[in-house]
Formats: sequence, structure tokens, C-alpha cells
Amino acid sequence: QPALFVIEYALAQLWMAWGLRPAAMIGHSIGEYVAACLAGVFSLEDALALVAVRGQLMQSLPRGAMLSVPLPETEVKKLLNQELSLAVHNAPSLCAVSGTTDAVTALENRLTAQNIECLWLHTSHAFHSAMMEPILASFTAHVKKMRLNPPQMPYLSNVSGTWITAAQATEPSYWARHLRHTVRFAEGLQELLKKPEYALLEIGPGRTLTTLVQRHPQKAAEQVALTSVRHPKDHQADVSFLLTTLGKLWLAGVSIDWTGFYAQEQRQRLPLPTYPFERQRYWIEQKSIPLSGAIAEVSSVPKSELVDRFYIPTWQRAMAPRYQPNQTLAHMNWLVFMDECGLGTLLVKRLEQANIEVISVSTGTTFTQLSDRVYTLNPHQANDYEVLFNELARRDKLPQTIIHLWSVTSDYQLSDNNYQVTQQLGFYSLLFIARTLEKHSLKNKFQIEVVSNQIQAVTGEELLYPEKATVLGPVKVIPQECPNIRCRSIDIVLPNARSRQKLIDQLLAEFTAGHENDSTPIAFRGPYRWEQSFAAQRLEKSTDNTIGLRKNGVYLITGGLGGLGLIFAEYLAKTVQARLVLVSRSELPRREEWARLLSNDNMPGEAPHSNIMLNMAVKIKAINQLEAAYGAEVMVLSADVADLVQMQAAYTQATARFGEIHGVIHAAAIEGGGMIQVKAVEMAEREFAPKIKGTRTLETIFKNVKLDFMVLCSSLLAILGRKGQVGYCAANAFLDAFVHYKTAESGTFVVSINWGRWQNVGMLARVEAVHQAKTGELLTGGLTADEGTDAFSRILSSIGTLQQIIVSKRNVIYFVKEIKAVKLYETETLPTTSTHSRPNLQNAYVAPRFEMEQLVAN
Repeated sequence: QPALFVIEYALAQLWMAWGLRPAAMIGHSIGEYVAACLAGVFSLEDALALVAVRGQLMQSLPRGAMLSVPLPETEVKKLLNQELSLAVHNAPSLCAVSGTTDAVTALENRLTAQNIECLWLHTSHAFHSAMMEPILASFTAHVKKMRLNPPQMPYLSNVSGTWITAAQATEPSYWARHLRHTVRFAEGLQELLKKPEYALLEIGPGRTLTTLVQRHPQKAAEQVALTSVRHPKDHQADVSFLLTTLGKLWLAGVSIDWTGFYAQEQRQRLPLPTYPFERQRYWIEQKSIPLSGAIAEVSSVPKSELVDRFYIPTWQRAMAPRYQPNQTLAHMNWLVFMDECGLGTLLVKRLEQANIEVISVSTGTTFTQLSDRVYTLNPHQANDYEVLFNELARRDKLPQTIIHLWSVTSDYQLSDNNYQVTQQLGFYSLLFIARTLEKHSLKNKFQIEVVSNQIQAVTGEELLYPEKATVLGPVKVIPQECPNIRCRSIDIVLPNARSRQKLIDQLLAEFTAGHENDSTPIAFRGPYRWEQSFAAQRLEKSTDNTIGLRKNGVYLITGGLGGLGLIFAEYLAKTVQARLVLVSRSELPRREEWARLLSNDNMPGEAPHSNIMLNMAVKIKAINQLEAAYGAEVMVLSADVADLVQMQAAYTQATARFGEIHGVIHAAAIEGGGMIQVKAVEMAEREFAPKIKGTRTLETIFKNVKLDFMVLCSSLLAILGRKGQVGYCAANAFLDAFVHYKTAESGTFVVSINWGRWQNVGMLARVEAVHQAKTGELLTGGLTADEGTDAFSRILSSIGTLQQIIVSKRNVIYFVKEIKAVKLYETETLPTTSTHSRPNLQNAYVAPRFEMEQLVAN
């Protein structure tokens, strides 16, 4: 105990000398003495004397034992008797029991019979138990001899589980209770984690407390928890480990006193430069990426033919590889996220038969290592993924291949709970995996095979579950943000018992065929392998622009006051003098106030500091234009499309005024963005709300309404992906899957339009304005309003023949193949470039000694 106190106190003083003054502290058993000493309750001399006495008194007692039990406190208390005490409450489902050796052994046997794995703690005595009671009076007498002061820094009490009070800290009997009663570390940690802005730093040997923090359900994903001392099995030097932790704290925003850090070092000023530069240039040759014949062929198409090009996703039969396990695979590590349909079990069995080492991960309530190759984790906890991969890295078992089967499920029934579970097992699971793997990707490359069902419409007969399609967002974006991580989507149909082994053969062949650099989505339907591709689709312009529309028809537009919403509203007003219901989250003033807001005498929208009012005025003018110039009737309603109650009220108001609604354009979206490393769940859910929940809301409202059409405004990014847009890509992938699901279910013409970029319209208009301000040039290449509405007209003219269509000025076929060519090129050996002889240096040549030096030398 004195040694533990000394190490922790010395480390704390070192950190404080480097400028890290604790905002709060929590100790674990003897650790509270360190916290109290740092807070000024004890002097250092008194604290050392008290810890020594405490240890001596404990050693005078009969020996005992302690057992770590993975159960909640309420369950553990049912197991206690006169010889057993609840010593520690470490986590919501983790306690430690103290008592006589015989009683603890009996408890372990009882729990083992119930398949509850417990762990003996390396202790000589039954700390924090009834066996400590004979020394309490003597210990209290020693405490009374010492001067106890009110704490000058806040810390959490092990006895109460909340903040220590001056009365407690200065009461000798408190320290006796601290020695005898339960260590309430879980409660104290819960109180501490109410401050997610705190960076948590463990001082002392090991990483036990940090692990408890990482597994705590209340810990924020972005909250930093670090250790000061390496684990005994870590091979990093102690000083290097400590300085690495310092760097991580600095990256987390912790202020460092660099003067204090360098206080013990001497500096000598040197005039620079000390090297005579030889004026010899070393150019980095520009990579030349060869275009395949197909790309060259497409790129030769005249520009005029590409402007109005439409594209549809298609599936082509492709030759399936054959599964041939080889010696190379036997030296690779594989990780399988196990499904509940049995595919993972069969895959693991077949891989192990080929002498391939496989580690499996199943869903659970907490991170647990069940055996050397079997883990569970809670998919809702990002920290569990970090703990998993850190543990695999420690064991030198980081996987080269990850098989993600959590999007393979049985038939679904839509509910809010199923939606949340689906996102946690799919979208968020891949985000958490990528976020953790990125920390290990400097020296490693990873391949993630994402296997799913009910996502892709290949034959048109599949029953899709659109909410699962959000997994396609990470599949496309992860490789763009994390170059050393490859992802691929493989969609299947759940096999029957007779065809299950055939599907396992197909998947194993796919995993081992060397396609890791090809991100083309794959699907298996029966014995056939399909690859997604894209085909140009010419939509002829109808001579009658009103095809698919009704004269004075009633059309509801979500996102109706946004850029796209107002463009569609103008088109409908011009074409058929429509009665328009514009639904938007933003609210306009009452109509009787519009004239005053737009008047020359009182126009707050013209004030340079009033962007909100100016934006409002622009929308009011647009609505007035629709009514005055085109003869439309416009009803503006404020409602959140993701809120069923608000939308039902809006629908009631709209039908009360206009009668039956004939068509819906769903253009609502929320500007989001954010790299995967910093993508919070709340950020993604904001992007999902209008696209996913909003679409389902519209489905519910119009379930018994015979609409002429429902147009969903998707994005080209759902197909191509883009850095920083994983949530937006995923949300639009849902829309694309939804139309195939809905077409199979109902007779309504539902179409998803994957729009390319619009010129000066929508969420990218701000980006274009910034680009022009910085460069003085317009960002060209987007669809103009006329081009977009022309495409919209052609699509409506094709009612009943389309489910999903891409509209882009960019040649999508060319672009998809170009991306594929670049990925393949990046993995090949680079062509020989000009080299330079080594300068005549005084030091002898030393060849690269390990991987990092070889990477630099190359």
C-alpha cells in the first residue's frame, strides 16, 4: 500500500508540474488517500504514516480472499452471508466480494455452476469486509493524532459515491468507514461523467480504472480517458508511453505548461542553418493514372450528349470466384461480427477447418471476453469497439479481414425500437469500427466485408428493409476518409437449410478472391453472382409538359421553402397553375404582415445585419410571384416532416382548404456533414430525421390516399460517396431502397431521383458563394434551374416505368469507373521514376531497419 501511494502521488506531482491541475479527483480505495493528500486534507508526512499504519494493521488480520463478480449490486447482495461482504461496486454490472477463503471459494463454485465466470483478485486479505472490523478502533485512534484539514480541491468519496464534504474529510471515523465499507467507485464515476468536457487521466500502475471508464454506459464517445503507466504486457518504453499520453492530452485541448515540462533540460542556442544547401532539386514526379479502354471510350462522348444524360442502376451477372484456401490466409487474422441467423457460425467453422484463426464478436450488454477467440460487446457503446481493437492489438491479433454480418437479419416489423437497433448494428457499428481502426491504420491495412440482406433490389422480387440501407453510407465513405480501410457491400437472400452451404461457399470465395481493391457492390441471388453497374437512360422530352400533372392539381412539397422546393413549386405553378402546399420547419409571419415586411419604409430584411429577415423576405417574394405571375394558390405550413403529429395537422389543414392531394415531392433535408472521426450520433440522427423518419411519416399519412406520384429527392452522393458526408450518403441510400420497397408494396408511382449538384441552389449554394469569394470564379458544372425542371418533367412523363434515376451533368459511368481505376492503381507497384544518387555525406549508409523506415525511404 505505501508503494502504491508513493507511485500515484509522485505521478500526480509530475503531471501538476507540467501544468495539469486537476479540476476534480476520484480515487479507488487507497487512491482516495492520494486524492485527499493532494487536496490538502493530510500533509504528505501524515499521509505516508497513515498508509503505513493501515497496511500494518491489515497484515495483522487473518488472511482472506476477494472475487470479482460480473453481476449488478442487487444480484450480488442476494449471494452474501455473514462471511461475505460487498467490497467494491466498480460498474453497473461488476462488483467485488470479500470474505474468508472458504466462503469465497464456495461462492465461486456456485456462480460457475450458473455459467457466471468470476475472477480471483490478487490480494492477501479480505479488504472492505467484516474481517476488517477488529482493527477499526486502533486505526481511528491513529487518525485522531493527525491534523485533518478541509479539502482545497474537489474529489469524490468512496464511502458515499458523491463529492466529499469538509465534515467527512476531517472526521476520523470517516476514514474507518472508508477502510471497512463498500468502495462506491461506480457511483463516483457516474457523478464524474456528468462533466463530459473533463479529460480523465489515471495515475498509478495499470489501466484498470481507465477500462472501467471506457465501459461505463454514461461515458461520452468523445471523452478522453488515458493512463499514465503502460500495461505490463505493453512493449513501449515507460517514458515514451508517458509522453504519448501527454501528447494525447494536448490534442484533447488540455493546456500544458511547456516551461514546466522543459524545466529540467538545458538549451544552447545554435545559429542556423548549419548545413550548406547544395541547390540540388529533388522533384516528386506526378502520378499518371492510366485510363482503361472503357473509360477512354466514355470520355470521348461529345459534351452536348452528356448534359441531359440520365442513368439508372443495373445489375449484371458476373463470374463467381472459387474458394481456394491457401497458406497466405492461414497467417492472417480474421474477425467476424456474428449474425443471429447462423451464417457466422458456419463461416467461422469453415475458416477454422482451413487453419485460419478467427475471432468472433457477438452482441451483448457489455464488453466481455468469453474465451481466447470469442468476445461480446454492446453495439450502442462506441467505447466497447475501442476496447476490443485495443485488446486485439495488444495480443497482436488485429484482423486484416473483418466480416460484418450484423446487417443479416430475419424478417422485420417496423418500429422505433427496430429502427434504433438496425442503425446501431449497421450504420453506427461501421462508424465505430472505422473510428477505432483508423488509430491502428498507420502500419496496417484492413478489409471490411459488409454482408447484408434486404438492401438491394436485384431481381425486383426482394422484400427490402430500407432502414438497413443506411449501412451503404459508411461502406462508400470509409475508404474515402480512411485510405487504409477498404469496404465492400455484399447483399444476400437468407438461404434455406438446403442452400446454406452453397451460400457459405460463395461468400468464402468472395472474401478470399483478392477483390479487396474493388468496391463494386455485390449481390448473390441463388447460384448467381451479380455486380452493380450503371446504364445511360435516354428520357425523351414530351411535347406535353403536363403529362403526369393535373390542371390546378394539389401538390404537397416538403422542404417547400428551400431552394429545390421553391424551384419545383415555380415549375408546377407555371405548368398547371397548381395549388401548392409548402411544408417547412421554418415559419413565416402571418400573411397580413407580409406587405409591411416588404415595404420600402419598413423593410428589416434590407438591413445588412439581418440575414434571417432578408432570407424570409426572399421567400415571401417568391410566394407572391407564384400567385401573382402564374395564378397558383399557395398554402405555407410550418411542420417538421419527421414529426407525425405535426404532419397530420398539416395534412388536415391542407385537405380542408384544397381537398384531395394528388402528388408529393419530398425535398426536405438538413445540412449536416462531419468526418467519421468526429461524427456524433446526434449529428447523424439530425441528417436522418427528414430523409428517413420524414419519408416514413409521409408513408403513414398517405397510406390510404391514391397519389399520382411521390418524388423523393435523393442525391448522387448516395452512389459516389463523399468525404465528410457519411450521414447524408446513408440517409439518401435509404430513399433509394425505399422506392424499391414501396413499388413492390403499392401501386403508387414512387421514384427516387439521385440529383447531381444544382447550380446556386440547395445546401451547396453556400459552398459556391464561398468559392467565388475566395477565387473570384463561379463554381460551374451544376444543373441550372431550367435543366433540373426539364429533367423533372421527363421523369414525370415516365410514370410507372422508373423507380430510381440519376440526373447529373457529370458522366456517372465514367466517374464510377474512374474511381475504381484510381483505387486499383493505388494498390499496384508504382512505376519507376527518376532517382537521385545519395549525397556524399559523412555518416555511413544504414539500410531501413523496420517497416516505418522502409515507408519513409520509399
